[in-house]
Amino acid sequence: MNAYDVVNPGDGFERWHHATCRNYSHTEARPMAEPGFSASVAVHRFGQLAISRNSSRVPGAGHLRVTRGPADIRRDLRDDIFLWVGCGGTIFFEQEGRAITLQAGDLMLMDQARPFTLAFGQTSAYTIVIVSRELMQSHLAGVDDMVARRIDGRSPLARLGAALAEECMALSASGEPASPLARIDTAALDIWSSAIDSALACPDARTERRSQRLAQVKAFLSRRLDDAGLDVECIARETYMSSRTLLRLFASEGTTPMRWLWAERLRASRQALEQGRFARVTDAALAFGFKDLSHFSRAFKTAYGHSPQQILKSRAS
Repeated sequence: MNAYDVVNPGDGFERWHHATCRNYSHTEARPMAEPGFSASVAVHRFGQLAISRNSSRVPGAGHLRVTRGPADIRRDLRDDIFLWVGCGGTIFFEQEGRAITLQAGDLMLMDQARPFTLAFGQTSAYTIVIVSRELMQSHLAGVDDMVARRIDGRSPLARLGAALAEECMALSASGEPASPLARIDTAALDIWSSAIDSALACPDARTERRSQRLAQVKAFLSRRLDDAGLDVECIARETYMSSRTLLRLFASEGTTPMRWLWAERLRASRQALEQGRFARVTDAALAFGFKDLSHFSRAFKTAYGHSPQQILKSRAS
């Protein structure tokens, strides 16, 4: 993640322009007369995220206009997703043919990989949560269809998202060690994603996205059947979600991640033994992530009504 610049009131337009129109991604802003212009930018890391608190004051009745066009995107391939939280004043935003006005308490998503236009009113204040595209997509599968759609700040979901952004901003600025923040970041992103999904997606779309995420986790586990070190915390971390979300995904099918993983390991080991890929039960057990041979044999017999040794005997006879 980038090392972002800080802007203090009185630093002037050029300092603000570099901090916002070059650090975040390459954009262009109409030059602003210095007298009366004031802005501030403060960015802090928050685990895998970054949180930025920005404000600006524009002289007269004009607007501070920022654009990112196709040429800017070709020049600068950064494609993060930004979660915006309005804190005061007015911000106008256009992307994907949609135009919204962001005011205090409102939430919206912005995609750095697609052209957009921003116009800041005479006064504006806002918080931005900067999320890598891969991480956001792993939490919010339908994010591409959710940009430039305003979540009304009067709604309970927007209030929850805004309050969480405020607390995370304060925590990231407090100088806390990085390791606790790295455990909190995905949990916070989980809450923001759930709030956005609940506010913007129809029930059928939410169900489809939940199914997609579950399928992605199952595919990950299927590739790691031999990894005896997998546990719920590790699986959640490797699939970019919180442990609670992971457990909730599998609970929708009446199981748990570890129970599903064990069943897949048993199924794969049985198939391998039946196909004659192993001459010893111990080799089959170790190949599919079982460290305790007696435990493996008991679980196998409970699942299939016969022991793995019996499969080897039947092949030999």
